[in-house]
Amino acid sequence: MTFLAHPRTALVLLGVLFALSRAAPTDVFSPSSTIACPRIPSIVRVNTTLLAFAEGRHESCSDGSPKSLIVSRSTDAGSTWSEPEILVGDSKIIIGNPMPLVTSSGDVLVQYITASGSAVGDANYMIRSTDGGNTFSAPVDISSFLGDFVGIMPGPSSAVELSSGRLLFAGHYGPYQFDLTWWSDDDGLTWTISDDKLEGMDEVAVVELQDGRLMLNMRTNHLDPCNCRAVAISSDGGETFPEITYDPALIEPVCQGSIVSVNDALYFSNPNSTSARVDITVKKSVDDGATWSDGELIWADAGPGYSGLVGGGVSETQGGIVFERSDDRGDVISFALYQL
Repeated sequence: MTFLAHPRTALVLLGVLFALSRAAPTDVFSPSSTIACPRIPSIVRVNTTLLAFAEGRHESCSDGSPKSLIVSRSTDAGSTWSEPEILVGDSKIIIGNPMPLVTSSGDVLVQYITASGSAVGDANYMIRSTDGGNTFSAPVDISSFLGDFVGIMPGPSSAVELSSGRLLFAGHYGPYQFDLTWWSDDDGLTWTISDDKLEGMDEVAVVELQDGRLMLNMRTNHLDPCNCRAVAISSDGGETFPEITYDPALIEPVCQGSIVSVNDALYFSNPNSTSARVDITVKKSVDDGATWSDGELIWADAGPGYSGLVGGGVSETQGGIVFERSDDRGDVISFALYQL
């Protein structure tokens, strides 16, 4: 007897088979005796090492919980990860929003804030590694370069080195007040912050396009009826952004997102929903964000929903994503592969 499946049933079966064929996510940060809740992941690759960063919240998952900057390393394309290491902080202070960048020279820079609350930081700091992320310098206070915007919250995601050599970071100043960029043209010794405010925007991801323009991709609190991400483009190295537009292909439930460029294609990750932090998905664009694929589902279940992408070099055909999920232990940050 021949069995003819209903088309929807066939699609569900194909989805199940695809899910079974995927490697299970690998835990990077999970609750422990010292870290009650890992949050706010980001990831970069330096040489053959993946470096994942996060906030290690010591008492609870609250944004105002004392927290440290933590790192874990993988030298086997994300199959295994080192025990988390506290780079800066302890159980008595608040350190947040790590935003890493790997420069063309191979240095790893990580910017973050210290804070006394959860809305705006008190000071901005940077640490640097010159040995592939094995060790990091003492923190350098860069607050004096940021003028009236000291405490601006980086990212969270990864920063970018433009083709010009400019090192560029972006962040939000207060919940849904405005976004700004700041940059260095001398390898991170000094910094200049823009005064071109992107009003109403929040957590922000940055990427350079094929023609050298800079794209900001921003959390919006559903300011537009599309319930989607906002986009702004700069043609002068991130100093000015003439217009904010909204991308209906990149829906969001009001959450953070990540974006990277690999081989002239863009990859974007976030919870692919307008109402809930579910269905973390990686979408691809081959036309600088004019159109996007339906995407590759990474994790369907609910969770905090933040993620960070790393592009080529994980393997010839795959990139990597760190993302927040929840299970019976609480909030966990895991790593998975996505197709390039």
